[in-house]
Formats: sequence, structure tokens, C-alpha cells
Amino acid sequence: MPNGNLLLNKFEDNGMIFQASGDGSFLGAVDGGTSISLGDNVYNKAVGIRTYGDGAGANRYTAFGHNMLEAGSMYDGTKQGGGIYLDDRSIVLPIRFMVRQAGSNTTTYAAGVTPSGNFLIGHAKDQAGYKLQVEGNIRTRKIHVDQDTWADYVFENNYQLRSIKELEQYIQTQKHLPDVPSAADVKKEGLDLGDNQAILLKKIEELTLYVIEQNKKNEDLTRSVMEQNKRNDEQQKLLQQLQQQIEELKKASVK
Repeated sequence: MPNGNLLLNKFEDNGMIFQASGDGSFLGAVDGGTSISLGDNVYNKAVGIRTYGDGAGANRYTAFGHNMLEAGSMYDGTKQGGGIYLDDRSIVLPIRFMVRQAGSNTTTYAAGVTPSGNFLIGHAKDQAGYKLQVEGNIRTRKIHVDQDTWADYVFENNYQLRSIKELEQYIQTQKHLPDVPSAADVKKEGLDLGDNQAILLKKIEELTLYVIEQNKKNEDLTRSVMEQNKRNDEQQKLLQQLQQQIEELKKASVK
């Protein structure tokens, strides 16, 4: 036969081995009807699908990954492995992503998918309304948040800006800025990035209005001071003229 045709050989546990007819190289295997393995070595480099459990056991699941067939387990404990569990007995996480490091007999949970389709990374606790939940740090180059509301309404003519006195009283009482969540609220509920950015922009725009208002007052005060200085100069000139007239009258009276 030419190379590329398949040879079917009996596997040691009543499964079948697929081999190339030309050089006999290993292509894959069906292990006792429960596993399908693809690769050049049925034990050490297998990439396959395998079902575990007897149908009544608490650990019944299907696994996808590599190094799954050796020693009758998902991974050979001496090798680094990775895979996906499809657990038909788990209510919380029917799909679980697991990893095992080299030299370890402990399988580590990496992520999971809940029955409602929420994706959990790390040991995040599932909370309704969040499709992606992460326990741990996230590093990325850019985050885009869709936001329906923005704070430009602060610049509308009918916007009621608190007076500085009212703002001072609020801060003294509440210990945080108006509309900004308190430290206790953030600790309990976390932050919505989009809403928080809108709140911060609102505070910046309000601060801008305060600065503009204060600048107008400063300009008015400057004009007032300049006018007062001008009047003072005029009065000083008038006083000097009066003093000169007095001196002239004194001289005239002596004569």
C-alpha cells in the first residue's frame, strides 16, 4: 500500500491503534472505546478526549488536553499538562479549565464557565450580571468602556452649582465629595469604571466652574483696587495742592 493509508491494530485494552501503512508511524488511538488520542505517542504526547468515571461516581467528567492517557489519569504526574474538564455532575462549574505543573500531583483550577455562561478566572465568586469575573490582577494595553451618560450637562446654563459654603458643609458632614461614592461603598460594592469616570469628569467640570467664578471675582477685585488707587492718587495730588496753597498763605501773612 502507498504511504498515507491506515492500519488498524488491536490496542492492549481492547481499543484500536491507527498507524500509517508505509512506515508504521502512530497516528492515533481509541482506548477501550472511552478515549480518542491524536499524536505520535499514545502515552507521552497524546492530545485527546477522554471520559472518566463509571457513570455513577462523583468524579464523572470528560477531559480535553494532552498527557491524558498515561497511568489511566488525565495527566501523568511527572509531566506538565493542561486541559479542559466538561463535568456532567457539577452544578456550579460544568466547564472547568485545569492545569498541572511538572512534578506535581495536584491539579490546579484555572478558570471555569457557569451554567448561565459567566466566565470565571482564578477563584472568582460568581455574581449575577457579570459575564467575566476575575480574582487577581489584570494587565492589558487598553480598556474601552461604552458609556451612555457623560457630564457635559454641568456646563448647561440651568445647572445648579453648589456654593463653596454649601460644598464645605457637605464635606465636613459626609467626608467625601457629593456624588462620589464613599470609601465604605467602594469597599463593599467596588467601582463601575465608566460611571466613576463620568463622576470624576463632573467634579472636574464643577471645579472648572468654581475656578472661572473665582477668576471673575479676582478680576472684579483687581479693577476695584485699580480704581481705588486712581482715586487715591487724585486725592494725593489734591492734598499736595492744598498744602502748597497753605504755604503760600503763610508767606503772604508774614509780609
